[in-house]
Formats: sequence, structure tokens, C-alpha cells
Amino acid sequence: MIFKKTIMLISILGCVSLVYGQASHKMKVQDGVFFDVDNHPLFKFLSDDWTMAYWFSPINNVASSNIEFENGEEAFTNFIDSVYAYHWAAEYGEREINSWTRYVILFDSNLKIKSVHIVLGAYAKKEWGFDELLRKMLYATEGRWRKKNPQERFEYYYRLGSFHFI
Repeated sequence: MIFKKTIMLISILGCVSLVYGQASHKMKVQDGVFFDVDNHPLFKFLSDDWTMAYWFSPINNVASSNIEFENGEEAFTNFIDSVYAYHWAAEYGEREINSWTRYVILFDSNLKIKSVHIVLGAYAKKEWGFDELLRKMLYATEGRWRKKNPQERFEYYYRLGSFHFI
């Protein structure tokens, strides 16, 4: 009986902390424009399927999301996880935060990374530097992207995604 009550209490506390963590962080959107964690205006979607966006910072142009990581989504996940595992153990003392982070990578026409913006930061103390860790991880993907349609000609491309810090 005590065991069941303990499990119930742990479950309730876990749900409350999860709800609190998700409720306290929200993406800033104003007039359809998404902002990063540093309050810089980033983009506004131009299509219902999120394949094109108008960029406000650091460029003023239309960008396409019609790109992919070499060898597919699973290869991207495995690569990012391996970079994270290295930094998590080496630099972050295996600190656990259990938080989803949203990001966007902006590429030029040659798919060189121009910038990485955190749209929704990790639910952790700012001084722990998880936003910077995510930027470092995403910059490590440089040179591993390709256009889904090689004939497509946009000046800029972007990747919108999320990462789960454990």
C-alpha cells in the first residue's frame, strides 16, 4: 500500500513539473513573426505547409525548407545525439534537464550555415549554457546538408527543428 502511494505521488509530481516546465516557456510570436530567445525577429511562414518563410533577421528574403541531412533524418538524429553525448559527458558533467528546445538553422544558397537561432530555449538555468551547446551541435552539421530538389534556386534555406536534452 505504501509502495502504491509512493509511486502515485512520484507520478503526480512528475506531471506537475512537466506541465510547469512546458507552461513557463513559450515561443514568442507577434503578428505571425517568430522571435528567437534573444528577442530578434526571425521569420514568418508564407505557406501553410511551412515550406517557405520570409526572413527578417539577419536577411530580408524568402527562404525554403526543402533541404535534408545526408542519409536522412535518422542519420541527422544519430549525428546530433553523438555530438550531444560527447559534450554532455565532457563539459556538462552529465547534468540532466529533460527539456525540449526549438531551433532554426539558416543556410545560404550553397547550404553553408549562416546562423543558428534558438526559438524556444531549454528549461534550465541560463548560465548552464544549453542554448550555446545546441548551437555548437548544429554548427557541427556544416557540409552535411543537401537540397531535396537540386534544380531549386533559393538564396536561403532553413531547417526548423527541436532537440530533447535529457
